[in-house]
Amino acid sequence: TYRIDKQTYVEVVVYSISAVVIAKIFEGNQQGGIYKFTWNGRDDKGVKMPKGDYVAEIRMGNERYIRKRIAIN
Repeated sequence: TYRIDKQTYVEVVVYSISAVVIAKIFEGNQQGGIYKFTWNGRDDKGVKMPKGDYVAEIRMGNERYIRKRIAIN
């Protein structure tokens, strides 16, 4: 979940702990507001990822980054 104050370009990406991109959940412009994304535990090809730790990163323009640890048990 994240909030945008004004229209901006946003990317929501999931990485492995070794910084390899696993899945790109969203990429594009968004209007101001509150957004929520849920990762389905699969890579961009639809393959279910193994148990372990992952990182979700939300990039908003060139200024703001939010990172969250995700654990698949």
